[in-house]
Amino acid sequence: MRRDDTASCAGLGCAGLVLLQFWVPVGYLLAAPVTVPALLAAQEPPVRTPPAGPLALVCIALLVAALVTWRAGHRVRFRPWLLLAQSVGLAVLSVVVALWVRSRAEPSALRMAQGDPKGAWAVVSEAETVAVMLVAVVFFLVVRRTSRTPPSRWAAGMRTIGPRSPRPGEIWWCEKALRGGGRKHLPCLVLDRDGGLARILWLNRWGNEGRGASVPVLDGAWNTRSRGLSSWVDVHQPNQVPLADFGRMMGPCPSKTWRLVHEAARAAAEGT
Repeated sequence: MRRDDTASCAGLGCAGLVLLQFWVPVGYLLAAPVTVPALLAAQEPPVRTPPAGPLALVCIALLVAALVTWRAGHRVRFRPWLLLAQSVGLAVLSVVVALWVRSRAEPSALRMAQGDPKGAWAVVSEAETVAVMLVAVVFFLVVRRTSRTPPSRWAAGMRTIGPRSPRPGEIWWCEKALRGGGRKHLPCLVLDRDGGLARILWLNRWGNEGRGASVPVLDGAWNTRSRGLSSWVDVHQPNQVPLADFGRMMGPCPSKTWRLVHEAARAAAEGT
């Protein structure tokens, strides 16, 4: 099928227009603490800024900066102090950039406007808005890229680790064939690997300490979702499963549990 380049260009144009409709007002509002007093000063005669004006403009810039910061890092856990620090940083950076642009562009703008303060203000304010808008976009992308979503209580136990195969001492989700038919993902402790197979112990919710073969699996990074619920492995019942049956890693086995498993397995072997 022939690709419709016209439709693709139209789609990109619409997307760019939508983005500009958001970011241009953001740039203007972030630069407002600089552009609005300059506009009042450009009037004939100059208009004095109201006493509460600068504070109101700063508050507006902070609110806009907070919105940009929150949208950039909304996928991570909400941290008020981090949001406040990043918002203040963006607002201050925007004002500094706007002042820098004004100091550079104002002399040339006055010459272009033939000494007309309003004409010069229009040119300089547009330059300030564009510069601050670019700063806000870069800030947004940096915060978005550096923000990492901390694993939720469920995702911490089910995180994807990519194509790496299971290793001894790790707890994984693995498919298990059920007696009544069907298959289900259940947690297991990987003991060792041999080619395309792995020897494992299935985790369960009951144990038989009297036999000396049931070992409690202590809480750790593998079970942040079910912390506090008892889990056990029975060293008398190892199973071999194909590596293809493994799903996702839950986390490393606690070192104390790993040591107890080896001790119980050695005691069981000596008993037989």
